[in-house]
Amino acid sequence: MVIPSDFGAYHIERVAVGDFKSNTYLVRHAPSAQAILIDPGGDPRAIGDLVERDGLSLHGIFLTHGHFDHLSAVAALNERFGVPCCAHEAERQLIRRAPTYALRLAGHAVEVPRKLQLFEAATQILKWGDQEVRVLPVAGHTPGSVCYALAGVIFTGDALLYRHFGPTDYPDSDRQQLQKAVKLLIESLPEETVIFPGHGRPWSVSEARTWLSETDID
Repeated sequence: MVIPSDFGAYHIERVAVGDFKSNTYLVRHAPSAQAILIDPGGDPRAIGDLVERDGLSLHGIFLTHGHFDHLSAVAALNERFGVPCCAHEAERQLIRRAPTYALRLAGHAVEVPRKLQLFEAATQILKWGDQEVRVLPVAGHTPGSVCYALAGVIFTGDALLYRHFGPTDYPDSDRQQLQKAVKLLIESLPEETVIFPGHGRPWSVSEARTWLSETDID
């Protein structure tokens, strides 16, 4: 099911896809019809058709982290649209191992993304067309987990879900590091900012601050 939202000049469509109902986000800058995809998992044909439905110009694919359920559609979309896939350098090995984890945990094959562009500094500005997206570090769920922020919205991947920290039971996870990063993130954002997580429903920074105040942190 596609769930659309409008935030000023940006139109966001959320699609829960794949075996683990991971959220894929199509972010469109309405005045220019320029767009990006964030964490495209699941059916690449359906996601690609969503991009082409309104004649959008896709400028890139952004990964919050390298788990296979958030990138399983990337290789096909790379080929269909010829656009790069951006992720943090620390996710390189996890992205390369996506086929192994997909077979082990979901019983099907996943291709490694093509046109991979890795950035090293976690806090920076990435360009897409005439637009910019701010990258914010939230290591802990995975070593190179990041958030992508636009005016009024932030995409947190699996670092922060609705009323939950992301899971930290993976070999390279660090629960204390994640909790510290998420706490700093929530405290740094305007309270009206809408959080779009890697799974589940959106919520606001205001709601997250209330939840955080009621939560025991290691």
